[in-house]
Amino acid sequence: MQSTLICLALSTAAAFAPTATPARTGTKLNAGVGVIIQNKGGGHGEIGFHLAKTLIDKGLDSVKIVQDADAKKDKLPFCKYDELPAAVSVEWVDMGDAAAVEAACSSAGAITHVYDNFAKSPADAAPVIAAAKGSSDFKTYAFVSSAGMYTAKGMLKETKAIKDPPTGQREVELTLEAELPGKWCAFRPQYIYGPYTNKRDYLDWFLNRAARDLPMAVPADAQQPVSVTHCEDVASLLGSVVGKE
Repeated sequence: MQSTLICLALSTAAAFAPTATPARTGTKLNAGVGVIIQNKGGGHGEIGFHLAKTLIDKGLDSVKIVQDADAKKDKLPFCKYDELPAAVSVEWVDMGDAAAVEAACSSAGAITHVYDNFAKSPADAAPVIAAAKGSSDFKTYAFVSSAGMYTAKGMLKETKAIKDPPTGQREVELTLEAELPGKWCAFRPQYIYGPYTNKRDYLDWFLNRAARDLPMAVPADAQQPVSVTHCEDVASLLGSVVGKE
């Protein structure tokens, strides 16, 4: 099963706030162990931080972030990992060492949920898939893919054509279908932003002017909507698979 993250264009400064969600209390109905494979930064760099909190709220017993060691520990959001709940652990791993990645995932315990926010090729995903297969309690593998695989422009839908030959992320999706049939899903986000992002210059200019009700220069006829999604909303969507396996 595949899922696609579809975002709506935002037009006002107020629209950039994350969607308010009611507080949740964990339930043992969702007991399990989550593993998040987290990249070193960029648009996806903040997902792991918010997702870890979301998964604990959803009722998982523990969550382990397997963090790309190339990330800078003194930069956001990584410098805030010590603010995560006590049930969240972090291990910094050389992602080029497949054996180390698999060992880091497996040491989390009886894995039930995998969130891959790193892989850009089947080789990247291979050690994580192996760890998932090695857990008798494994339920689902959620892959943070990319909307960059579509050939279409403008508003995107999951049914629109994708590139051929496939992108690396699409190859990961195909690998998951072959290796974990019926136990995986993919999310294809576009632009992501949040309070701890380390890639925000392209967005701050617009937010600054929107907050001051100043005009924004947009090329052509100015009818160019863009989708930007708050990282907490992305984490909430990713976490929604828990209990729906």
